[in-house]
Formats: sequence, structure tokens, C-alpha cells
Amino acid sequence: MTTRLPNSSAPRPPQPPLWGRLPLGPYRVGYQTSYQLDYGRSYDLSFPDRGAYHPRKQPRPLLVNVWYPARAKASAEPLRQGEYVEIVSQNAALKVFSERLAAFHRQILQGVMGKPLGELDAAEQAALDCYWKTPTAAIKDAAAAEGRFPLVLNHQGYGSTFADNTVLFEYLASHGYVVVNSAFQLRDAAVLGIDHDPDRSSKDLNYLLHHAQSQLPVDMDRIGAMGQSYGAQAVLAWVAEADPAVRAVVSLDTTLEYSSLDREEIREERGIRVNVSLRDVRTRFEKATRMTAPLLIFTQARMAPQFALYEKLPHTERYYAQVRHVHHGHFVSLSAVTGDLRPRVTDEHGVGTARQIREAYEQMCLLTHRFFDAYLKADEQALGFLQSTRDASEQSPAGTEERPPGAITWQYQPAARGEEAQAGNA
Repeated sequence: MTTRLPNSSAPRPPQPPLWGRLPLGPYRVGYQTSYQLDYGRSYDLSFPDRGAYHPRKQPRPLLVNVWYPARAKASAEPLRQGEYVEIVSQNAALKVFSERLAAFHRQILQGVMGKPLGELDAAEQAALDCYWKTPTAAIKDAAAAEGRFPLVLNHQGYGSTFADNTVLFEYLASHGYVVVNSAFQLRDAAVLGIDHDPDRSSKDLNYLLHHAQSQLPVDMDRIGAMGQSYGAQAVLAWVAEADPAVRAVVSLDTTLEYSSLDREEIREERGIRVNVSLRDVRTRFEKATRMTAPLLIFTQARMAPQFALYEKLPHTERYYAQVRHVHHGHFVSLSAVTGDLRPRVTDEHGVGTARQIREAYEQMCLLTHRFFDAYLKADEQALGFLQSTRDASEQSPAGTEERPPGAITWQYQPAARGEEAQAGNA
């Protein structure tokens, strides 16, 4: 029997090539990209390689990318992977800026091969070209499905791109979520990457939240947030300090779990001075002891993570998830599902085969979906699974093959109550 989609007579589309065994949801996936202007902040569009410096101040431009449940014919042509970086604005004031931003993110995506473009041999170049043309699950500018859906805001990490985790974004959208992210660029157009500035990240996230409320088909009573690496740090700091109406947070390997609470460190990353200490998140947690948004904290099992930082939040439900077989980059699809494109250079302690990495990533997606279903859709079955099991492979979702055990294990830490909570705040 042919499965039908909500609000449509179209049959289910084919499985997206990069999804592996992730189950398709009941919706097609729409994708839109646009530029918005934050008039509350100024932004210098100049950059130093054009001779004399002439400041060009205007409101801060924010790239807004949206994955959402959609209505589309089965024959609708999906985006290709390379088309995610087609973000050039036709606005005359933003055209040069958007061209440079597109080139910056295209270069990061091309890094999927693990080496500079000029060093690729013919076979590697052909593999990159094939990846660039691989179909996604997203239909650009597809009509939105009827209704209002939970919102998930996403923040990527240092040196990364808004298109680094598109498999997870598409997967969530197909299951009834609106996912929004941005470029989170620095304070002016001289550098287009991301640095360690939680305050600026918080302001960008606040803007995205308000934009979603006014422009997107979202239910503002059901808001989630997630981030990877520094992006996870920024999201945690935002939720703790700004206290937005966020009801669930997913952290994808912040790296905060691998340092003692009193450690601080400054280093250079791609020419950017980065504070990689716990200070910014820790101090916000210390002022947010009444924070209640449940947390799903993913970490690398091989790094022997410690979770003492989160004990500063006694009123939150916490899930400490340890993922085997992966390194830091494997918490996003750009690295996790493309292992067959590039040769394995060296053996890294605790890192698995390309197949094991893909399995771990897919289980992370499934667990993220269950977590958001539990707390944003009040799914009692999902909540029961999260709180009663310790292994993401103990139950497989309906319609999927049985998965090998052991990729993700976790500990559930319930929120403290009564005198126990008061003792935690002391």
C-alpha cells in the first residue's frame, strides 16, 4: 500500500541518499533562505582588501535559513548539496557581502575531502563533484504544510557552516519541526567566520526567535534549541542568561565536559582569538539556578567526559549521552555521513570505521528526535523511552531495521525537588 503524506495526495518520496537508514517523516521538507536586517545593531560592510578604508555602516544583516514541513508533489526536484550555499542577495547593499559569505561557506563545504582543492587528484575531484550534486531532502520554497509546528533554533561551531548538519535539519523538518539557523558572523564584514562572543550569539538568537514568531508557521509555546561545539556553548549561555521560552536544549559536544571547572584557556583558531574556557557558560549557570529547560548533552565517550558543570542546574532534567566511535567533527552530517569520500589518514584512539561513525550519527539523530518529541510534543512514549533505557539501540523506531547496540549510552538525571533543590542552590 502506498503511504500518503499529510495535506497532499502525493506518495512518499525516495529515501535521501545521505540519510542512511533514518526514517522519513510524514512531511516533505521545504527550505527557504533570506537576509533580514537587525536595526538594533550596526554593521560595517567594508573589508580591508579593497584599498582605502571607508566604513559603510548599516543594520546588521542576518542570513536566515529555514527547514520546515512542506507540501510538495513527489516529482518536485530537491536541492543538491552544493545549492545550500546559493545565498547571494539581490539587494544592492548586500550583494558583495553575500557573495563573500557564500564563497566562505562553499569553501568550508568543499573541505569535506579533508584537503585543499588544489591537492585533489582526479578521483577525489570526481568524488567531490558527485557529493556536490547529491540530492538533499529539501524542496526550495515549497509551500508550507498546514498548521503550526515546534521551532528548533540551531547554532553551529567555530570554523563551520550553516549547512554542516543538514541531514539532522531535514530529518527533523520531515517529522514536523521548523529548524532555523544563521551564519552568526563576526561584528563586521572583515571576517565572516564565528568567534567566541556569547553576547553577540545571544542577540542573533533573539533576533531569529522574534523573526520566527512573526514570519514562520511556528508554535511559540514549543521552542527548542541546539548547537554543536561553540554553538552548543552559545546556546547554553543564551538559555541560561536570556531566559527565552525554550523548553528543550540539545548540546552536541560542547567540549566543556573534558576540562575541570576551574580551567581557562586562550588560543588562536584560524586567526581568531578564542576563549575556550568554561567561564562564560559556568558564570551564567551560577546565576540561573532556577533554569528548568531539559538538557540532552552529547559527548565523546572516548574522552571520559565529566558532567559536574550541569549539576549547577538542579531544576533541570538532564540526559548525559556518551557516543562511541566518533570524534568532535562527527556530531554533524558534513563529517559523519561522508566518510567514504576521503581516505582514512590515521587511526585515532576510540574512533570507529566509517560505518560505525554513520551508525552513531544516525542514533544521535534518532535520540534528538525522541527528546524533542518528548518535551515539545508531549509524547509520553518518547519520554518513557528516554527515562527508562540507557542505550539508544535498545528500541528501534517503527519501520527501521534493528540497529547494532552500544553506539550511545546515557544517564538520566531527574530534576531535584523540594529540600534537595534547595540544598543544590546552597
